[in-house]
Amino acid sequence: MDTHEVRLAKLDGRTLEMQFRDKAASYLGRIVRGVRVVSVGDLADELEGVLSEQEWDELLRIDELAD
Repeated sequence: MDTHEVRLAKLDGRTLEMQFRDKAASYLGRIVRGVRVVSVGDLADELEGVLSEQEWDELLRIDELAD
């Protein structure tokens, strides 16, 4: 039973992340105009040579990044 609960919790977390990615503008629109979710891969070229190794490690742990 515990295994199923853990798997369900992970699935719930992934679902929430996908909903946030798809609806970031709706969730944050009153606070931030024109918000969009950005993939870390899309920023890689711009940030190469700017971030330290530790900063890269931190960036790669981010679930969602909004611009």
